[in-house]
Formats: sequence, C-alpha cells, structure tokens
Amino acid sequence: MLALLRALAIFGLLFVFHTVPLFSQAVAPDLQAFAAMSSAERSAYIFQLNLELRDTSTFLQEYHALLDVARKAGDHRAVWALDFEFFQQRPDFKWPQEMRLSSIEKLYKTASEAGWDVEEIVALHYLQFEKYNYKLILHEKLYAHILTEFERMKSVGLEQFKYFEPARILFHDAKFMYELDDLEKALNILKSVEPFCKPDDRGLQTWVLNTNLISSTYQQQGNYEEGIVYAKKILEVASNCPGQRPPQISLCQVWQSIATVDIANMLVKQGKMTEGEIYADKGYAFLHGDFERQAVFDALLVLAPTKLSLGKIEESGQLLKRMEEILNEVPAEQQNYFYFKKVRFYET
Repeated sequence: MLALLRALAIFGLLFVFHTVPLFSQAVAPDLQAFAAMSSAERSAYIFQLNLELRDTSTFLQEYHALLDVARKAGDHRAVWALDFEFFQQRPDFKWPQEMRLSSIEKLYKTASEAGWDVEEIVALHYLQFEKYNYKLILHEKLYAHILTEFERMKSVGLEQFKYFEPARILFHDAKFMYELDDLEKALNILKSVEPFCKPDDRGLQTWVLNTNLISSTYQQQGNYEEGIVYAKKILEVASNCPGQRPPQISLCQVWQSIATVDIANMLVKQGKMTEGEIYADKGYAFLHGDFERQAVFDALLVLAPTKLSLGKIEESGQLLKRMEEILNEVPAEQQNYFYFKKVRFYET
C-alpha cells in the first residue's frame, strides 16, 4: 500500500494520464508516405508517431496536416485515430467537462456504428471513466462496466489493443478494483496483462505502475513473499534504468526509494527486523536531495519503528525528530495527505 499511495501522490495518477508512453521518441510525419498507405497502415502510423510529445503548436500543425490527408483519402479509421490522439491532449488543452464528454462520446458512437470492436471498447472505457470522474455515474455502474470490458478485451484478444496500450487501460480497471478492496479481481486483471507490459524505453512508466500495483495487492492480501518478489523487480529495473533522458532517470531514482522502502515494510511485517532495517536504511539514503517531504516521511514511517524494535534508541530518536520537523513544515494543501500519518507517528 505504501508504494501505491506514494506513486499516486508523485505522478497525480488516477486516470488522467495519456495512453501513449511519456518517454517515447517523437518522429516527424511523412505526409507523402502517409497518403500512399493503406487504411490499416495509416492508423498504425498515427499511433507510432507519438504526437503527444509535440508542443501544442506543433501538435496542432501536424494533426491538421495528417487529418487533411486522411479525409482526402476517405479513410474514416485514420480520421478516428487522429481524433483520438486529439482527445488525448485534453489535459494540455485544459478542456472543460462538456468538451471532454462530447469528444469521447463522438469517438465511441463512430466506432460503434462502424463495427470497430477495439476502438469501440477503448472509447467506451474512457467515456465511462470520464463520467465517473465527473460523478455522472455511480461506482456500481463503473464496476459492472469494468467486468464486461475485461471479458470483451480478452475475447477480442489483448494483443489487438497494442496501439492503445492495454496495460494502461487495465491499470485503470485494476486500480479501481483495488480501491474497492476487490483484490482478487484487481490481481486477475493485472496478471492477465503482464505479458504485454515491458520495462523498456517505451513502456517504463506503465510497467512500473502495474508491477507496483501487483506488489501492493499481494501486500494487502498478506502475501508478503510475492509482494517482495514484485517490489524487487521494480528495484532491479530502477537501479539499471532502461532510459537515459532526464524524466526517465528521475522516475528510476524515485522508484529506487519507493521499492526499497516497500520491501523493508513487508520484511518488518514478517518479523524480519534486521533485514528490514537494511532495506529501510537504503531507502532512506536514496531520499537525500530534492525529494518531496511526503516521500521522506513515508520512508521514516518504516525506518523509525524498525530502529525502535531493534533497541536503537538514539537513532530512532533522531529519525522521530526529523519526522516531527516535517509535520511542522506541512503546508495547508498537504494536510489531508498527512492526517492519518500523524496518527502513526504519535503511535510510534
């Protein structure tokens, strides 16, 4: 749980992250080649361009150029793909609620009427989550939708969703199940998509989030051995970062600490205090620098009581003092995050 909560706090992730990877390379479109392609080739080409990496001005310029070619060719599926890419820019364009909903409703209707199963499932996924985020549907309806969606995706074949990153779509579903404490369904969803989720340059963030949720689910179930297995997978990847660009390096640095502290937390819960202390010390050491106070405090929530249980009174006293300093520095907008953590601090 610790790693999952920290991850969401760092990346602001509930649902509003793009379906295309954050760290892919942008490729300039070849309009002449695009015009000569078949419909299937055009749709694939659009998703491989990683248009979301452009600044707003460049995105709009390339979007309209590609859209003009697709429309002249009468390629409705390519037009749909471009409009979906446009929808994915809604956070950058700061679309209001009405525009978000009307855009994805149109995409869903077009795909449904055309009989495009993959596109229909993807559009309906985002439509339902947008409605849920705006409190237009109850969680019972989203729960039922997720069950149906998961079965439909398996029936169509998860490999058919490769351009929409099934691991990201199903992370939304599994995270929702996890929050409802339906851990078996969350784990079933996550494990089904595991073969399609790789910690490479293209899918690093997606892999980390899915692997962390698997670890957190096992931890919630009390299966600490399996939870540690998956946390160690994250630690191994983060320690040997597959990307060299600044956002990737930062991601790996953060997750070195998160995974290490999570391993320590699960070891302590198993009564393996000495081994847990070693990991907790390492996790805390990773946090020196410009890391947020939330990450530091989360690490100390594991490290301080571990030191106490081992009779290291002086060290634990210093750590508790640092925790108190952090609590005294918490700004008003972060008070909710620290509310229950204060209880654990005073218990320690």
